[in-house]
Amino acid sequence: MSRRLPKSDPSEQQLSLFSTDQVAEQAPVPEVPAPRRSRRRTADPAWPPHERFPYNNPRTGQTVGSCVLEELRTSRRPLIITGYTSLSFVINLLAHYRSQSGAMHVRLLLGHEPLVQGRSTYRVPGRQSFARELEDYWLAQGVSVYQSLAILAAIDFLQTDSIEVRISGNLERPVHAKIYQADHAITLGSSNLSNNGMYTQFEANERHEVFDGERFTEACTLAEQIWATGRDYREQLIALLKRLLRAVSWQESLARACAEVLDGLWARRYTLVDPLVNAPQLWPAQEQGVVQAIWLVDQVGSVLVADATGSGKTRLGAEILRAMTNRLWERGRVRNHIPVIVAPPRVLTDWERDTTSINLPSERYPHSLLSRTPGEQRQTRQDVLQRAQVLAIDEAHNFLNTTSNRSRALLRCAPEHTLLLTATPLNRELSDLLTIINLLGPDNFDDHIIDLLLQAAQVRPSARGKATTTTLPMSPDDIGLLQRAIRQFMLRRTKRQFNALIDQEPEAYRNRLGKLCRYPETRAHYYETGETADDQRLITAVRRALDQMTGMAFVHKVLRVPDSPRWRKHPDPERIWVNSMLQSAKALAGYHVLAALRSSRIAALEHLFGTHAAWRECVGEPVPLKQAAQTGNLYERVQHLGGKLPVNMLEITVLPAILTDPESHRRACERDAQIYHTIGKIIRTISDQREMTKARLIADVIERHSLVIAFDARPITLHEIAGRLDNDRIQIRIATAERPHDCRKVMQEFRLGSQASHTVALCTDAMSESINLQAASAIVHLDLPTVVRRLEQRDGRLNRMDSDHHEVESWLPQDSPAFAPTSGEELIYRRYRMVETLLGGNVVLPDDPALANPEEEDPEANDAPQATLITPESIVRDRDQREHILDAIPDAFSPVRSLVIGNQALVAAATYEHYRRGQARVVSSVAAVRAEKAWVFLCLAGSDTGAPRFVLMSSDAAVPQTGLEEICEQLRSWLGPHTPQRSFDHAAAEQLKAYLEQLNTHDELLLPRKKQRALAEMRIILPKYRPKPQRRRSKADETSELDDALTGRTEVVDTLLDLLNNRGERHASDGRRITPDLGILADRWLYLIRPAWAEVARSSRRKIILLRDLREYLEKHPPETTELDQLLYEEGLWVKPLDERVVAAIVGVPDKTLELSHNAFGT
Repeated sequence: MSRRLPKSDPSEQQLSLFSTDQVAEQAPVPEVPAPRRSRRRTADPAWPPHERFPYNNPRTGQTVGSCVLEELRTSRRPLIITGYTSLSFVINLLAHYRSQSGAMHVRLLLGHEPLVQGRSTYRVPGRQSFARELEDYWLAQGVSVYQSLAILAAIDFLQTDSIEVRISGNLERPVHAKIYQADHAITLGSSNLSNNGMYTQFEANERHEVFDGERFTEACTLAEQIWATGRDYREQLIALLKRLLRAVSWQESLARACAEVLDGLWARRYTLVDPLVNAPQLWPAQEQGVVQAIWLVDQVGSVLVADATGSGKTRLGAEILRAMTNRLWERGRVRNHIPVIVAPPRVLTDWERDTTSINLPSERYPHSLLSRTPGEQRQTRQDVLQRAQVLAIDEAHNFLNTTSNRSRALLRCAPEHTLLLTATPLNRELSDLLTIINLLGPDNFDDHIIDLLLQAAQVRPSARGKATTTTLPMSPDDIGLLQRAIRQFMLRRTKRQFNALIDQEPEAYRNRLGKLCRYPETRAHYYETGETADDQRLITAVRRALDQMTGMAFVHKVLRVPDSPRWRKHPDPERIWVNSMLQSAKALAGYHVLAALRSSRIAALEHLFGTHAAWRECVGEPVPLKQAAQTGNLYERVQHLGGKLPVNMLEITVLPAILTDPESHRRACERDAQIYHTIGKIIRTISDQREMTKARLIADVIERHSLVIAFDARPITLHEIAGRLDNDRIQIRIATAERPHDCRKVMQEFRLGSQASHTVALCTDAMSESINLQAASAIVHLDLPTVVRRLEQRDGRLNRMDSDHHEVESWLPQDSPAFAPTSGEELIYRRYRMVETLLGGNVVLPDDPALANPEEEDPEANDAPQATLITPESIVRDRDQREHILDAIPDAFSPVRSLVIGNQALVAAATYEHYRRGQARVVSSVAAVRAEKAWVFLCLAGSDTGAPRFVLMSSDAAVPQTGLEEICEQLRSWLGPHTPQRSFDHAAAEQLKAYLEQLNTHDELLLPRKKQRALAEMRIILPKYRPKPQRRRSKADETSELDDALTGRTEVVDTLLDLLNNRGERHASDGRRITPDLGILADRWLYLIRPAWAEVARSSRRKIILLRDLREYLEKHPPETTELDQLLYEEGLWVKPLDERVVAAIVGVPDKTLELSHNAFGT
């Protein structure tokens, strides 16, 4: 017989795993015989009386709430002890008490909830730790705006002397009781004041009435003793409720909504900087950019960032990539966590620096790798691109030509998130718009745009150059629709907008040197180029000679009308095109000679006779340019071209003899060659005054600025100028494509913080894009940038937000009328560049990125060059006008910004700034206005599972509106300085509730279109994955593994279909209301079928792949049951209902519904 253990504190009776003595001392446990199974079925035991033991019985319909809540409602002196998660029920009770007349005294004690998880930070136990836990829970959970009026009534009641509120006062012995003492009865037990405790869960409670005598008295005494342990919490509860919901003016509610989208705290966790890494603090504009970019990623999975040059897009892009990758980790969808970056070679180092500084691993490849012909290395890189989940394309405007190798390589990829970056506004060309839509994903757009894409994809040239369809039904309205659609996915801030953001928080913008940041002011200066009167007379002779040319070197190799809508609709396209092409060839011949001559004499001779001949004649030294950089020699080229007719793909039979007769063609080429020879003689007699003037200007500017950049389009001119600047006081760098070492030196010596001085960088336009040279404070244009974009690109090397200069100088040449370019010459060149890109030219043109995407050739245009001179003043004036135009180009957030920023704002700047800086102070804001018809505007909060959304519902709209642009336009028509505010009363609350109930039936419409289509495809495909009934041959088969597998697959498929088709509200184990997050379900489905998408894209000849194109493949290659089961992973699958996610609401109440209700709580 074992001895009895000594009595001790229960906490000391835990067994040790390693103590043999304790095991030996335990009394033997007697065996309990198993009960005999009765063959006779016994009746279920009767439930005890409900009035003595309140319980929830689904069979009889009896609930705890029907007993307890009714008693509490009718009591005058109730005492309520419950867990703090019961606050929603408590609010309704307090609102009810406020509506009652007569004297009453309510006592409320909010106790501990040991099962609540998710406490964000640990606190040393103290007086305020439990209160903080309670508040953190409800500030994170939020309340339903269904309770708007109840919360306002509860606050009003709490401010009276009719109620006392306490919380657990002893942290070592927290209150976990559930006691509800009414005037004539008391109930104590397990039921919390929640939906589960009052109505659904099986609960064990005991109830005593006054007539029970001693038991009633003892229970009341217990309640009083627990009440005595609490401490006062009334004022803190009032403050908490005011933070959860507040009735405000419509301006404040609108400011709260706009701040949630533009500057929401929901995504700020993505911008946290690791203090152990040497990464500079993000500027507020960059933090805002990450928030807005992730908003777009949540909507479409991709984002186009088109911020102004010099705004720190590379750092912003790195942060966006990190946020994209983190979202994949959070949602359990990581397959390849290393982002892939494709960028110009010169900025790959910047990408490496910025990604490394934030501990983001990445693979980086240059644009050129995608442009190369097929090979083993290129195929390896292509495989990397196709596996990438996150892909970034820097300078994305270089991928707009769908016929290029690099664009085709990119369109074959299937990343889950794509980041496009460019400082170049989107071209108006149809092909550009279609390419961007393809990169963003066609399924993200509405049905009409998809139809337009499919029609455009069917237009391809036949063997004779005709399109397979006669016309492309693309009206100006359709093109405008495409532009607006793309804007919905674009983030763009201009220089003026960035400077305005800096004005709000100037101290928060500092560069790597710790100095304040701001875009510097660019001061334009003009210099005369110094040509003599004789030089101008000689130029006139050159022009006369050019007028005699045919331009045979610029006649197209292939005679074919471009496949474009403008030509297809023309009644006689081939004849008009031939005439236009010949006129353009003549004009282009003249353009190139004059453009080279404006650069320098040696550049003009290079164009005529080649690099070697020009350098030996003018300088005599060995040619400094490498073989790959040598160009020109039109004199010999046109001679060799003689007699080689172009390929004729036209159907008309009457053509000029120079296009059909070899001898006529040869004579025309010989005549052009002779004219080139004559022009060369004239150029040799022109003085070098222009070159000397430019060299003297550079020498003068370098005396006032330590670092100076000079640009010219032609490398040979830069080498000639360098020879004129050669002295001991000036360091010369020639940064051209064939001198990569000097390019790297320039990028090092001209970067921010450089200590270099008295250095001049002579650059071609290859250095005018994607690099930072902001240490320089002056730029000299040796040739006039004849298009605004080239001027912007060149000046943009200095004009950067982290510049160390308040002002930079830009010097532009003032050519004499004889040398100055004309608008007609530039027009011809731009149009030729377009045709050369589409059909292939027959000469090597100067590299001109500013004209890489010119306007489409117009069959009605007059090809004769116009006499309007292009002056530096006109270029600067055009640049200023362009900046104003760019400021007006909207992006996805422009409609929202305009509501709170600028001259057309509906909200005062101070009001918006208050909510922008302190969004967490009030979880939800509600407002009501008088309106002609009923409407409700809602802003749903952003969270870990999704971005914030705007929703607008009205009495004349069948479905909710969710587009930012449409909603903001409508709000402008309903809200303004004269909009009458009204109290948020019963009428407003009931209207809000009615619209929320309507919204719950259309919740799927709040998802991006791609996710809506994904859910629709799931509903089509999943039923086909349900196994067909199997015919059993014997009893042994009933428990076979095959039968279990089929049963398991059926269960998974049915569960998925139930989530898709029965989306009603449910309750979590802790009583919280939850609904399925269909957005997460769609994300998981899209992730699951990505291999199918890639396979269909490889095997299909379609230019556009849609989700519906995967049906046949998915039916033939169904996912495994385990893969489908992963769609049901609990974490993240459930979300708060829409009414608990509303952070701002404005209710427009028609006058006819106005009520003089005593339940009015206006602002």
